[in-house]
Amino acid sequence: MPKMKKNNSKNDYFLEVGNFVIKIELFPTENIIIKNLLRREIEKVWGGGKFLSKRAKASDWIIRIFPAEKGTKIIHQKFSGESYILTYKRNGRKFTTFYHVSFYSLQMFVKEILDSLLANDGFILHASSVIDKMGVAHVFLAPREGGKSTIGKLLGKRGFSRLSDDNLITRKLKSAWNFFSPPFVEKDLLPLKKEAEKARIYFLKKSKKAQLTPLKNRKKILKKVLQNVWVNRGVFEKAKLKNIMDFASNNNFYLLKSTLNVNEMQKIINEN
Repeated sequence: MPKMKKNNSKNDYFLEVGNFVIKIELFPTENIIIKNLLRREIEKVWGGGKFLSKRAKASDWIIRIFPAEKGTKIIHQKFSGESYILTYKRNGRKFTTFYHVSFYSLQMFVKEILDSLLANDGFILHASSVIDKMGVAHVFLAPREGGKSTIGKLLGKRGFSRLSDDNLITRKLKSAWNFFSPPFVEKDLLPLKKEAEKARIYFLKKSKKAQLTPLKNRKKILKKVLQNVWVNRGVFEKAKLKNIMDFASNNNFYLLKSTLNVNEMQKIINEN
């Protein structure tokens, strides 16, 4: 990675995710080292993962980052003994935050922003996923510790390309559901920009023998999908619920009894 120049001008980045553009503005500060540390993370993770546009684009949302001294505010809770630092302010489609936030915090902002942007045509799915050589996504849903990350890792070593480990961006574009890798650092997986226009979706169940069963009961499918959708504030908005119902009605779903035998799993997925 080239050595970063020690300039203190304003720096703009354009983060592209799921056909959305989030503009990130880094304003000048006296703490140049702190600013450059954040820039380095942005360029290493999002630039290295091909999420940053090389040219300016019209944005769907803006994150503005200012010197911490202008926004540092510690809030003390008298009775609980807990204290909080002001993290961001929201005004419409603008987030204002400060240089005391970490890259991980910035990643959390982006997740919340994407959830808002997807309100009318998508949602974030808790899923591990891979893409096969034909460009079809294989999406694995399961409760926590249900094996979805494990199967993603196993297939990732067998010619499949990993799309996501824990969060999958799903969006309906031109009457079809599309699947996008998230710009998040997930466990052991650095983000890499990928997408798929077709998918097969599996509800995992740990078993001693691999077996695949197509699912047709849309009410049961909807109930299972709802259990795997990321909800920001604990409530499904009406528009998002409509999106999920459409998703459950217009994709192919399967019950996959899964094992740790990667040969069995690869065979059953490739043959069906």
